[in-house]
Amino acid sequence: MSEASLRQALSAAIIAAVAGLVALVVGAFIAPLPTATISTSPTQVVTALLIRGVLVIASLALAVFLAYRTGYRIQDDVDDDAQAKLPQPDPSASSPLVSMFTTPGPRRDAMFAGAIALGVYWIITSLYIVALGKTVGHIGVVSSDVGSFITQRIGLGLVLVAAGLGCGGLGARAALARKLTRQALMGPANPPISDASSAAPGSSPVQD
Repeated sequence: MSEASLRQALSAAIIAAVAGLVALVVGAFIAPLPTATISTSPTQVVTALLIRGVLVIASLALAVFLAYRTGYRIQDDVDDDAQAKLPQPDPSASSPLVSMFTTPGPRRDAMFAGAIALGVYWIITSLYIVALGKTVGHIGVVSSDVGSFITQRIGLGLVLVAAGLGCGGLGARAALARKLTRQALMGPANPPISDASSAAPGSSPVQD
């Protein structure tokens, strides 16, 4: 993965992680879960969960968009000359899917960048839930449910990393398709006309 691609991936990851933390913290303050079960109505609980869910979904949607956008920018930053010099897909790969991971280039960097963006989002939000979830927001893990919590978070992390790979790859594919479409619409450049071919028929070159 190139240095420029890594910088873009880390920038997207930081923004996504901050958005995830802000969604959890804001949800904890504007929609606190009632602690008293006697005077608590189901409507209050449902409303709090709905508000928190909307905020989390919004932050996740932003993280997905950042993964896609980062993949798009990585591919879009490659000029035509560099694109022509890119290595061909690895012929030793067992499938085209494997060759995308083994062949260096902007497409692979875009996929890895998307995975980094959503992976960091998952890690930071998981650490917040473990460390501060019970104190701020009442969403921490209970000691009796540690095993199920770990299983759920690991499953969610795998899904998010896979989604990041796909979003980054789709972004790179969209950028490449845009370039190819633009080139097809513009057409090939006209070759320069030499002085000899531009001379009038029957005319002889001027002698000094």
